Amino acid sequence: MFFKKRIGAISLIILTTLLLYLPKLTNFSYSIDSERMANSPAEVLNSWIGIGRFGLVFLKRFFLLGIDLNPFFINATAYLLLATSAILLFYIIDQNLSIPVFLEMLAILTYVCSPINFEQTNFVLQSTEVLIGYNLLFASFIVLGMPGHKTSWYRLLISIILTTFSIAIYPSLIIAAAVLCVITHHILYMHMAQNPKNFISWVKPFIQMIVMFIASLISYVLLNKLVLLITNIPYNPYTSNASIWGRTNPLDVIRSIKASFVEQFIIGSKPFSFSITTYLCIAAIVVLLLSGIKRKFISWPVLLSLFLEYLLALSPLILLGGSIGPIRALTPTIPLVLMAYVLTILYYLDFKSLRIGAALLVSLMIFSQVKTTSDLEQTDILNFHSETVLTDQIMDRINQLNITQYHKYRVIFVGSRSFDSPLTQNGEVIGHTHFDWDNGTPVGSNQRIHDFLRSKGYRFKEVRPDDYANAVKHAQTSNMKAFPSASGLKVLGHTIIVKL
Repeated sequence: MFFKKRIGAISLIILTTLLLYLPKLTNFSYSIDSERMANSPAEVLNSWIGIGRFGLVFLKRFFLLGIDLNPFFINATAYLLLATSAILLFYIIDQNLSIPVFLEMLAILTYVCSPINFEQTNFVLQSTEVLIGYNLLFASFIVLGMPGHKTSWYRLLISIILTTFSIAIYPSLIIAAAVLCVITHHILYMHMAQNPKNFISWVKPFIQMIVMFIASLISYVLLNKLVLLITNIPYNPYTSNASIWGRTNPLDVIRSIKASFVEQFIIGSKPFSFSITTYLCIAAIVVLLLSGIKRKFISWPVLLSLFLEYLLALSPLILLGGSIGPIRALTPTIPLVLMAYVLTILYYLDFKSLRIGAALLVSLMIFSQVKTTSDLEQTDILNFHSETVLTDQIMDRINQLNITQYHKYRVIFVGSRSFDSPLTQNGEVIGHTHFDWDNGTPVGSNQRIHDFLRSKGYRFKEVRPDDYANAVKHAQTSNMKAFPSASGLKVLGHTIIVKL
């Protein structure tokens, strides 16, 4: 019934998603780390198990049938799954809130077009599986049903299974699950004409949802321990290692959080401009309060939900002590929060002229999101082309020296090479390539570059730290110029030094 009734809106969601990511769908490229999957999939899968992503490993084992790294297939499935996740959100909103469809669509498109989605989906070694996680999580809330409606034990069990598996795919979905709990609560109270009498009556409709959330967390933790025990892979405290809490003075941690908050959520550094989250939150609160004054009724559950959603958006920053990386871990949390704020603003604006004005402003914001996403796609495509051209030039020079048995030689890249231009816009990982990421390691960027070369069929000897140190010293003493200058590539016995 829903699909037949909303076929136009559903078609718009799918069409918008596919058009937005058309450049990525029609151009061959892949991000850093993907080369590791192409060359050493077992190593990558074991590392994922160590950081609690056993669900991701399960799915990746399935998708590894055939070619290990197939960006065209991965991108097609990932962006279709992004569209289906938006359709699931549309269903949740449409079934529980009385609001014109075009206003619902503006909220949904805010989710779809958020530039941070591209930072996530560009990570092609896991993008399809992570988007499956989104869909499982959103579907679990549909299976469970809205708060206040009695749910059967088997629906509760299915929702727990779906949520548990989604977290096992991508543990950052724990925060997204909490956000969705709040948003569901938010939507429920938006159309209520009275407030709950007390805290207990406020929480009571959400008992089943709270049970589902807690049971899913417990199930995930227990299953993760079991998987680690069976596979005999050591646990990697990936997230806790990134946190500075307990490693420095608490006051310094608070200062770090404050500085990062101001930079990211007040000033809003490009291209992701998380400050939009802050300003939409303020706008939603102001609109809610003004509407409440006019109606002589302010819904404190909705007001509280707005604050909780914002707090959850900030939670990675708070938990890590100032850092919010990797940025892709903020998906789908940030897009979901933006969606909730846009929905609130458009719902509570009673005057038609004000609602139309707000809708136009939201449309401009979505257009800005589309432009930023397009800029990031262009950056990714141009940079991948540039590093491919550089690789071909280096290999042509090596071949001209009659070196064809690559496995007998050790090629060492000294320094790094970025491909920034007026046509590129850096994100967090987007804008970086195999030739400049991890340059601070004991072997510089050589592991990444060697993996990139292997993905193209060129296999050289591994570079060790002392090899790299000697190459750096030689490049300095012999005053090597950056490749492709004549002195940019030298052969010393069975060692090739390339100055980037």
